[in-house]
Amino acid sequence: MTDPQTVPEIVELFNKAANRIKPEASKVVKNYERRIVDEEKLVVPKVLEQTAKTLMTTFMKDDTDPIVYSTREEITNEYIVPNQNYVSRLTADSVKDASFTDKGDEYVILIKVKDEINPVTGKGVGSVCDIIESNEVADKAPFIEKFTAEYHNCSVEITVDKATGRVTHSKYSVSVVLGVTVNLFGTHSGNVGLTFIKDYSITY
Repeated sequence: MTDPQTVPEIVELFNKAANRIKPEASKVVKNYERRIVDEEKLVVPKVLEQTAKTLMTTFMKDDTDPIVYSTREEITNEYIVPNQNYVSRLTADSVKDASFTDKGDEYVILIKVKDEINPVTGKGVGSVCDIIESNEVADKAPFIEKFTAEYHNCSVEITVDKATGRVTHSKYSVSVVLGVTVNLFGTHSGNVGLTFIKDYSITY
């Protein structure tokens, strides 16, 4: 195999390897998920401040116990991109930076995705990361007047076995600033910055 040199070549190799996970893997283990709140980007009205901090503490706890997905349905629905039959539809024009590192019996590809506001599944950040779709949030909560999701510094790293071309390990890091305006006992606006780090092992 000739090492890829350009971003399009690296993206093509990344997609080829990553998209073998859902149809071929016998087991995917989510080793852990870290959830980090960016305190600097936490802006909420005084009236909601304590409630917001309580919710953050409750819902943003890390998953430290491994979760095993061992059926085709579980792997398809739970692994990135959730509920899709692909892992990546990434295109070179959505990539900020890409690197290929030869490690002997395996190689590592690191993709850094361009920042994006309100991405949708299947394109840009949403073609390779688990995202929150702003229109879905607004549809589910009628008191939300405005909702934005600004994704930044999103990356995915995969380790691929050279002999088989299969991904054995992956790590996703996704940062987002959520902005919301609600009309509930008056109009209130707030922001919260979150980072999700998910680490997976894949066997075949």
